[in-house]
Amino acid sequence: MSRIKQVLTANFCAILLACFSQTAFAIVVPIASIDGLHASLSPDIPEPVRKQIETALKSENCRFVKGSWTNARINLRFAGDTSAINELLNKLAKCPAITVPVSFKAMKGDWDWMVVNDTRRSGEKFNVIINLDYAGLQLEDLVIPASKISGATPTSYSHWNGDWEVADDLHTALGFAADSRALSFTYPSSFRLSLGVRATNAADSNDGSAGRLEEMGHGISNSGRWIADAEELGFTTDRCIVSTHLGNTFLWFTDVPFVGIHGGKVSYVEGVDKNHDLLIIDYNTMPKHLDGEKRTGETIVYRRKKQ
Repeated sequence: MSRIKQVLTANFCAILLACFSQTAFAIVVPIASIDGLHASLSPDIPEPVRKQIETALKSENCRFVKGSWTNARINLRFAGDTSAINELLNKLAKCPAITVPVSFKAMKGDWDWMVVNDTRRSGEKFNVIINLDYAGLQLEDLVIPASKISGATPTSYSHWNGDWEVADDLHTALGFAADSRALSFTYPSSFRLSLGVRATNAADSNDGSAGRLEEMGHGISNSGRWIADAEELGFTTDRCIVSTHLGNTFLWFTDVPFVGIHGGKVSYVEGVDKNHDLLIIDYNTMPKHLDGEKRTGETIVYRRKKQ
């Protein structure tokens, strides 16, 4: 067999394997009833709230048509008049710990609206999509409750601004690696941080980093610039985002090639003066750690450069 044929055969097999792999992981499970649905929602939502959500989805005159669970994403389709969807929206809006974005879209099918929830991570967004082909919808009677603002309150973090450098002498004292240079992951040995007072949102980040963090349940509380040695890191970027999630604060460097964002859980320690301040960043971004586990060995301690 010629080399060209061998390459074509290998590529064709790779494409087939990719197709079969994607199919294998697209697990679709029909949902026949709302009863017991609370057990399938994200465990990050307290059980009483999950049961309250299930009750809201059973609102009077809301006829459940069909549903599906696809790779942790729940899709529920309903039918009913305008008063039915008003009741559903009102009850969902009263559930703590969740947000209920409402949108409109033309959809073919025998349902009037659907509720979509991604149960991964926090699972706090319950998107209600109203069918524009909904014949029974009376727009003048539709009542959309005031939305709860998702995420963090914008905070300046101006006390973080300045020049920071690795403090190897403090790693042992805090139980981390004695010599940060022995660590295998990429991190800046020094950087300059300049955070503004305005919070960013998904539309402000060219690479979509803020949007992805929000989908993970993070609240975006600030954005700004950071300057580091591009040759040391192997990439160039100067954007950063501060987010909060489950009581933790995170500092992310965005626009990073291949991965999009780089950073992790951050703690600020105020010293007796600015020259003794610390920033402690754990670069471990595994899901369990992001959801609140203790710090890992991928933690770097930075001290403020003496002014």
